[in-house]
Amino acid sequence: PQQGEWWHGAHRVLLLNLREGDEPRVNAEELVQSARAFRATAFCISGGGIVAFYQTRIAGHRLSSGLQGRDLLAEIIPVAHREGMRVLARIDPSCAPKTLAESNPEWFARDREGRFCEVSEHYVTCPNADYYRVRMVEVVREILSVYGADGIWNNQGKFAAWDTGACYCDTCQTMFRGETGEGIPEENWDDPLWRRYNEWRYRRIADWVALMHREIHAVKRDAVFIAAVQLMESLETIRPGGW
Repeated sequence: PQQGEWWHGAHRVLLLNLREGDEPRVNAEELVQSARAFRATAFCISGGGIVAFYQTRIAGHRLSSGLQGRDLLAEIIPVAHREGMRVLARIDPSCAPKTLAESNPEWFARDREGRFCEVSEHYVTCPNADYYRVRMVEVVREILSVYGADGIWNNQGKFAAWDTGACYCDTCQTMFRGETGEGIPEENWDDPLWRRYNEWRYRRIADWVALMHREIHAVKRDAVFIAAVQLMESLETIRPGGW
């Protein structure tokens, strides 16, 4: 028997990762019954971050082009709750539309030459900047308070997302120099300063996770925050990522 919060017990969580454009094929009743067929007690559905799969009111949070007026969270979550299932909303803070760099260039990671890091028509964001620490908080607050999701599943929240390099943005440079008196070095795992920088990335990611926990539970006490465990698949992934 489960005791305490709902997530203290054992659960089978099914991860459903929608692509932009999949929305016309999603039927809430069929989706929930399909999850039940796997004997899932909870499932994760795409929510927001890179693109919103619901009718967000946050300025600059781009709606998925496949919604065509629909709101998947509003359609799916009530059906799942009726069937006694929990729903986690997936977020991805790792990159954002290029247009946001015009109004908020400080949100984005930079390479050593100061250039934005482009991935699939988007720019990679910096975990130390306000896209992670303010915008993602706004997104999860909206999802939890408006739609009653039972938790948040985070994907790709990390440094060096999508196989990009170290971040040399002004925010990172200022913070690291403030702690160490040194600039961010070039990657060299034999260099004590580089290893110190890497440990600093771990602390910064841990601080962001703690922030997300606080903000999520402030909105909904029994919500759960899960960081995608595929980040731990290999040393090449977790070492530069800050995990």
